[in-house]
Amino acid sequence: LRLDRRALGEPRELVPTLEPRSAREVLEDARSTLDRLETALRRLAEPAA
Repeated sequence: LRLDRRALGEPRELVPTLEPRSAREVLEDARSTLDRLETALRRLAEPAA
């Protein structure tokens, strides 16, 4: 995956290589992202003190 960032004044590749990842790594990333989302939603749901 090559992302050209010349428009932002940064000519180098943003993501030079994508390394293969195991299913477990992908699942762990997804789980931590969901945990952060859940925490943020709980904060939003709390009545403003």
